[in-house]
Amino acid sequence: TQAVYRGELKVQLKRVRSGREVLVTVSDTGPGIPNDMRRKIFEPFFTTKARGTGLGLTVARRIIEEHRGSIQIESRQEKGTCFVISLPLNPEGGL
Repeated sequence: TQAVYRGELKVQLKRVRSGREVLVTVSDTGPGIPNDMRRKIFEPFFTTKARGTGLGLTVARRIIEEHRGSIQIESRQEKGTCFVISLPLNPEGGL
């Protein structure tokens, strides 16, 4: 079984000053992701869950990259994890 952490989850949306991209930040106050796992979490079929498929972050990254964006992860043990998604805006200001 997987432990359930009752920390805080925060989602933020921010338009970068240049006006050319938007940042979506998803962060939590959980236990963090160990370095050895951090290198693998975007690999297909990698999961730490008993019933997980290991495809969620793989598919998310593919969709983001197909929209000319990027996804980065920052994580510190016992301090939480933060995913930062950057997506370019089109010249008219939309995604």
